[in-house]
Amino acid sequence: MTTLTGRVDTAEITRQAKEIRPGETALTLIGVPLWAIGWVTAKLFRVLWAILSWSFVAVRTGWREAHGKKIMPDVKVVLAENDALRHELARSGGAEILSQNAAMSREIERLRTELERLSAGVPVPG
Repeated sequence: MTTLTGRVDTAEITRQAKEIRPGETALTLIGVPLWAIGWVTAKLFRVLWAILSWSFVAVRTGWREAHGKKIMPDVKVVLAENDALRHELARSGGAEILSQNAAMSREIERLRTELERLSAGVPVPG
């Protein structure tokens, strides 16, 4: 039967114990709680800021709607301006530019559809 000291490498334990510096250990024991307090405080302030900023925007939006200030322009006005600009482009010879740039026309139609959905209160995917 072997003894406990025979199974344990006491020389290695002694070597590792001598490597421990009391100053670093004390500073670590002091620093870890301070770091943890700072980390928790930063997280709390981040959550608090999110709550306050969201609340501010919600109050501002309600205030604007209550006083008749529209946040989004009227869809009919935007569509009329869009049509007027297209007509002006076509009149001034810019129709070729629109026909050459199919991507622009697709984007305009996508934005028109999105604007109509937003004005109707339908959520827009994406």
